[in-house]
Amino acid sequence: MMINYGIRYAVISVVGIALLIVLCAGNVQSARHDPGEEVYKKFQCISCHGRRGKSPYNLTDSEREYTYNSLRKYIENPRDFGNEKMPAFKGTISEKEYKDLINYIIKLKNDAMDKN
Repeated sequence: MMINYGIRYAVISVVGIALLIVLCAGNVQSARHDPGEEVYKKFQCISCHGRRGKSPYNLTDSEREYTYNSLRKYIENPRDFGNEKMPAFKGTISEKEYKDLINYIIKLKNDAMDKN
């Protein structure tokens, strides 16, 4: 039984396109933004800490070890830590946003440390 070359070409084309879709979908998935980055932008953290947390007020070179609880307390009320410039966010950020934001800040610091 002989398969028509047109049908063979069509089948190969469909398989090739399907493979490209699968490969591209993986790349799109990995290119999605971190939800913490969205919170970082939403609350204008980027305006003082920069896109990668480095400037003008650097989040990435601190000698302090970041934990969820320490960052949460700081973000809620930086004045308790002597920071008069940063706004307090207590009552402004939701629980999920805190989790996403703090994970993102820790990621920024870890990424910066990995590059050094």
